[in-house]
Amino acid sequence: MPRHDDLFDFSPEALKRVQQVTYKGLEHSYIGTAEPNTIFSFGLVLDPKLRGQGIHEEYIQKLNEHCDATGTTRIAMLGPRGGMPLDKLIEFYRARGFETRGEIKEFTDAAGVKHPYVDVIRRPQPPDAPP
Repeated sequence: MPRHDDLFDFSPEALKRVQQVTYKGLEHSYIGTAEPNTIFSFGLVLDPKLRGQGIHEEYIQKLNEHCDATGTTRIAMLGPRGGMPLDKLIEFYRARGFETRGEIKEFTDAAGVKHPYVDVIRRPQPPDAPP
């Protein structure tokens, strides 16, 4: 199972602060949590001009490989972005080994607009596990 140390730093010292990755126009942030070998992933944003080129898929694959190789669990909060509805986003992440945690919730932004979101988790998977 490949590691991608050129992209990700999961060292205990690094995970005490926000880590930022830029990959082919995609920006992603993550930080360690109180749970060992667990990161909170947020701010996964792809330049709209680059959508439809497989960059997001390629990046998620590399991140999942690295998490699997290092025994790292990843948690995230999913909300609709870039025109993709939440149900399609959940479907996309489930196909990549994520499970939802709890029900769909809503938060209200500073302008008073409500946005749905759901928490997801992906535990490290053995090399022979299906995608």
